[in-house]
Amino acid sequence: PDERPDSLPKYGHTPLVLGQDGDKLSKQTKASPIEDAQGPKNLFAALAFLGQDPPQEFLTRPLINHPININNQQHCTEILAWGIDNWSRNKVPADSSVAPTLADA
Repeated sequence: PDERPDSLPKYGHTPLVLGQDGDKLSKQTKASPIEDAQGPKNLFAALAFLGQDPPQEFLTRPLINHPININNQQHCTEILAWGIDNWSRNKVPADSSVAPTLADA
C-alpha cells in the first residue's frame, strides 16, 4: 500500500465498545474500569477488538500480575510495538460491537 504521508487519512472512526446490555462502555455509563495489572491482556483484547489479530503468544508468556512489574511494562511495550508495526485500518470493524472479556482473549 501507498504509505506516503499525503495518502494517510486525516482522521478515522473506531467502533464503539458496547457492554452486554448494548450500552457503550464508558465512565458515563458506569462501566467497570479495566484492571491495570492486566495491561498485556488489555492491550491484546483492544487490538483483537479492532480486528488486528495479535499473535496468541502474547497471552501465553508467564507474567507476574502486578501493575508496576517491569515484565508487564516490557510486555506492554512489545505488544504496542507489534500493534504499530502491523496496524491495518482496513481490518477495523465498521460497526459497534460487544466488548470481548479477558476470558475471550
